[in-house]
Amino acid sequence: DPQTEFPPLRGARQEVEEIQKYFFGSAVFFGSDATETKLRGPGVSTDVVHLACHGMMNEDMPAYSFLALAPGAGNDGRLEMHEIAALDWTPPELVVLSACKTGTGKLGGGSEVMALARGFMVAGAPSVVCSLWPVDDEATRIFMSAFYAALQGGALKAEALRKAQEAVRANPEYDHPAFWSPYVLWGGWK
Repeated sequence: DPQTEFPPLRGARQEVEEIQKYFFGSAVFFGSDATETKLRGPGVSTDVVHLACHGMMNEDMPAYSFLALAPGAGNDGRLEMHEIAALDWTPPELVVLSACKTGTGKLGGGSEVMALARGFMVAGAPSVVCSLWPVDDEATRIFMSAFYAALQGGALKAEALRKAQEAVRANPEYDHPAFWSPYVLWGGWK
């Protein structure tokens, strides 16, 4: 839940605090500390990157779609798709975009979908979990907690995605597909 110009995401902090237990010694950044600079810095190296923030799609110019992070150290806080594709990092095995519409976009010249998730794949991430429409804050918290629990239990990424969908669907308040099915896995399923 970076400190941005957009409304706060009340469930994002709780979401990240819940999943942090699965990653001993992980670095977590909240509020004004959740900057674009932290992700863009040279030499960033980790197995999993989880971003719980706003995702903004630019329908007219998809390369300028962005993840809303906190500004600082010369960065405006809008991590745009073209900037993501040029990240100076050791690509993580998995990027999870806990944000709205990160897997939607326009078809590019080679028939690929120009979306935020694609930026991470161009930057070398073999697997990206992203969303196809605006997501509910609380349903997303339930989804992400179940997703990481399944991964840590030995499930493959695709199986963990299915188990997370089932966890959200089991809650009568979120049993409509709009709540449990927005997240998809791009790339490697293992």
